[in-house]
Amino acid sequence: MSFDLNKFLANPSMDELNSFKKSEMVKIAKHFGIEHQSSTRKNEIKRYIAKYLVDENIAPSTAFEAVIKVQTDSSFELKRLELEMQNEIKLTEIERERKREEKAIEHEFRMKQLGLQKDNVENIFTDFELLAEQLKWTKDKWSILIQGNFVDKAQDVYFSLSIEDSVTCDVV
Repeated sequence: MSFDLNKFLANPSMDELNSFKKSEMVKIAKHFGIEHQSSTRKNEIKRYIAKYLVDENIAPSTAFEAVIKVQTDSSFELKRLELEMQNEIKLTEIERERKREEKAIEHEFRMKQLGLQKDNVENIFTDFELLAEQLKWTKDKWSILIQGNFVDKAQDVYFSLSIEDSVTCDVV
């Protein structure tokens, strides 16, 4: 069956509207000046057309009522699910950020504790290694994390190391 806009306009029916392709529905929507985006789904365009036909008294509401109600209910449900998903994503992001902040605070606290024991350099390294293992820090990050606690001679020695050596925990 070929698309005939004038035939549909003369006697609009739900059966005929259901038989149209999206491109044909776009032509009907354009004829009535119904605005939509090119990404709008076929069922949504169908709902716009049906609503327009009923609102403008071009067709009886009983003929198109089902599609208007069903599609509206589906749209609300889809929107509700979309909002729930966005809310879940935000809550997950907030929880991740909270955990990151907790770890940063814990790290800062532990590093300050280490700083109080700077009199005994061997204890600093031993304590740091225990802390790093407990917090499951990868060994390739250890030298970067501990170097912030170096002062005086230890700091001078650290800065005299080559770049490769300064990121190797065993060398530091």
